[in-house]
Amino acid sequence: MVEYLVLMAIALLVLSIVLSVATNLMFGSASQRGIDAAKRTVETIREKVDFIYIHGHPSRTQTRVIIPNNINNITIRDHFIRLRVDVGNYYTDVYEITKANLTANISGICGGGCSPGNHLLIIESTEAGVVNITSSNS
Repeated sequence: MVEYLVLMAIALLVLSIVLSVATNLMFGSASQRGIDAAKRTVETIREKVDFIYIHGHPSRTQTRVIIPNNINNITIRDHFIRLRVDVGNYYTDVYEITKANLTANISGICGGGCSPGNHLLIIESTEAGVVNITSSNS
């Protein structure tokens, strides 16, 4: 009888260790996917902004970007694009520096909480040499 209880205790210990490792791997994988998606989004925006900046006024383009679920904040200003990604109890910033001075109105994406999903951005050069980014509801 005691051998049976010891065997069950060992089995439960092994099972709990396996479940703990699997849970940690799944959480880490989801966090990494969010960071990778944010990195792709920031790189896409930077590439489009630099393209519009080089071609000057009245250049304009549209691009679709995917905002991951775990985005806490988006900052686009000066020469800086940043997505703040929630990762468990902390966050990490994914950012790019652009050639152009930037202004943005992305309240359709992050105006009182960021809305994950596929969003259309309109990127256009102004006469002052600034590149403006706006979000569209399309």
